[in-house]
Amino acid sequence: MSTRLQTPCVLYWLHDASSVCLMRHGYVGISTRWQNRLRRHRRDKKLPPFDWKILFEGTLLECLTFERRLRPLPGIGWNDAPGGEHGGGSAPKAERTKLLMRDAALRRYAQPGERERTQTAVKTAFKQIDRTGVNNGHFGKHHTEETKSKLRANIIERGGVAGVKNPMFGKRRTDLTRDKSGRFASPV
Repeated sequence: MSTRLQTPCVLYWLHDASSVCLMRHGYVGISTRWQNRLRRHRRDKKLPPFDWKILFEGTLLECLTFERRLRPLPGIGWNDAPGGEHGGGSAPKAERTKLLMRDAALRRYAQPGERERTQTAVKTAFKQIDRTGVNNGHFGKHHTEETKSKLRANIIERGGVAGVKNPMFGKRRTDLTRDKSGRFASPV
């Protein structure tokens, strides 16, 4: 397991007088540097005046798991994103900082083997995160007809997936796979 996921962390709740339910009101978040995060929240003009409460102290992985349970979907309470999805994009960066970050990334990826090391690290980290059911970002959502038609058009543009272009071409599903899908379950 990644040592980053073992970093000490807190799960917290920001709330005001109108917040009566932890599951529906206020803001639930996590932080590995709680005092700094609280100061940033206090400066945030989008939030009303609030009180705070530490709900849990543990590892980053444990806090991410609990946050995902409390905020499985976007738009719950004051949260914009589902729990566990932190882009870090809310703090604006100066143009000079963006250029320095870009240059550092280009230098890093110019080193032999760096791309493969990064890919391995990311894949390892994502194996630790459960993306099934309510933890899936698309859970409970459906593609619009417009989106479906765009997807179909892209597949056709790439030459389709019929015959040898289909990744399952020439392969057979095992009985175990068929049972898992439920479509081919044998009658009892």
